[in-house]
Amino acid sequence: MKSRQKIYLVFNLLPLYAVSANHRQLIKYNRQFKGVDKLLNFLKEYKKAFLIPLILMVVLTLIIFGLASLSPESNFNYLG
Repeated sequence: MKSRQKIYLVFNLLPLYAVSANHRQLIKYNRQFKGVDKLLNFLKEYKKAFLIPLILMVVLTLIIFGLASLSPESNFNYLG
């Protein structure tokens, strides 16, 4: 093998070694924080279940404030 080919081989294998070392570090990290990992997985799975009620609450709050600002005795002018 020529020296140029050896250099290319080394530089092509470096990212693979870095990824495998990073993978080992991630496994070690996950073992320490299993509870946090479970919580994050739960939030990823049920993201829509939390997001839809949140959007509905915001929309309902805006509707309520909009209707309240239309009443004649209101002091706040959100709608202009």
